[in-house]
Amino acid sequence: MMTPPARRVTGGVDTHGDLHVAAALDSATGRQLGVESFPTTMKGYAGLLGWLRGFGGLDRVGVESTGSYGAGLLRFLTAGVSR
Repeated sequence: MMTPPARRVTGGVDTHGDLHVAAALDSATGRQLGVESFPTTMKGYAGLLGWLRGFGGLDRVGVESTGSYGAGLLRFLTAGVSR
């Protein structure tokens, strides 16, 4: 019996001052897998990343407003690339 390939996930984040709203999509089909909100704290950033990874292998994450509201999340995500 063949094992199906692991699902690949694309994330998107709508950033705000106190809360970020993340969406997870199946990278192959574009199907929405879920939407969730996370606080704009280090714990919230870690929760967001863990939530996205819970759907499968993470391909990429698009973050809006990386020069303002999304800057902290962007730093967190890019620092995690080397971990």
